[in-house]
Amino acid sequence: MRTGKKVERLALAAAVAAMFSLVGCVQSPPQVIPTSGPSAAPVFASNAEALAAAKKAYVAYLAVSDAVSNDGGSHVERLAPFVTEKWLPTEIKSYAAFAKTGERFTGATGFDRLQLQSREITTNGDAEVVVYVCANVSNTRLIDASGADITPAARRDIYPIVANFESAAAASPKLLFAGSEPWS
Repeated sequence: MRTGKKVERLALAAAVAAMFSLVGCVQSPPQVIPTSGPSAAPVFASNAEALAAAKKAYVAYLAVSDAVSNDGGSHVERLAPFVTEKWLPTEIKSYAAFAKTGERFTGATGFDRLQLQSREITTNGDAEVVVYVCANVSNTRLIDASGADITPAARRDIYPIVANFESAAAASPKLLFAGSEPWS
């Protein structure tokens, strides 16, 4: 009986550990207090406005990014109106490497959560907004040059990331995608 209890405890511990590994896209992340430069006028009147602008920018970015991915990485210049000038070369380099493989994606990327991490106004009046995102790739498939589905069976559907956005122009509420990184 003692061994049975030990196995139960180990199974419970493993289940709890697995649960905590997914907590980033399940529970609310910590809220960072918005800040602004001392002399800058606010671009967004509230956190809700900043989050809405980031959501609008992210939805637009994903639509075009998915179109480029579905076309095997061709015509990446379509992303230019949706990303910062600084981020565009990263997209171009990434899609050029992808295009060489002859692979493409099908489907559309979505997201399950989008939560404000921070918003700042720089001294020149530009807005910088950072959000937590649970990117959802469950509706996408990776297709090789022969048309075969080569999506890894063990691929996760949800990827927690931190996405960055910047004003399209000084003091503009229109945001552009400025990059992302894994959220850990």
